[in-house]
Amino acid sequence: MKFHHTEVDIAENSLKSMEWDNTCFQITRQVFKDDALGVHDRILIGNSLNDKRCTVDQQDSYQLLRRLMAVLSKKKPQEYLHEILTPETWKLLPDYMNKINTACSNRTFFTTLDGRIGLGPSNLEIGDTVCMFCNTFSPFIIRSRVSGHSELIGEAYVHGLMYGEIFDEKDEENLETILLT
Repeated sequence: MKFHHTEVDIAENSLKSMEWDNTCFQITRQVFKDDALGVHDRILIGNSLNDKRCTVDQQDSYQLLRRLMAVLSKKKPQEYLHEILTPETWKLLPDYMNKINTACSNRTFFTTLDGRIGLGPSNLEIGDTVCMFCNTFSPFIIRSRVSGHSELIGEAYVHGLMYGEIFDEKDEENLETILLT
């Protein structure tokens, strides 16, 4: 069976994407205040470009993407997009969009009790725990079971905990053993 996109599909999907991103951005803004834009544009891509840690500002690409979604959803006229569109920003947009698609596909935007924000497995539940395993660069989500063991739910991106950053904050006294099922 073939599926054909129509203008209505594109407008509807863009509108849904904008609504999802607006909700996520409001959460990011509550936590990071003035730094929200610079944090949010990196969360959406898991702070990674071309399989490497993102070290350059992604705000221009993010702003262009937001405007593109507004035009495609018919919330704004095409001129709204052209106000910030340059050949350079247009060239960067496909890589940024592909990375968002990869990082957010089947993922859930979440916050932790201590105010961290990230992207986790789609089956993430309230009460799950973010943990770092020694010698890893990414946090993982685990779920406690009645047996006393924990179930590994999946890998996550948590802003500020990637690339072993957590081990700079915690000392070895705070490490604990977790039994996985």
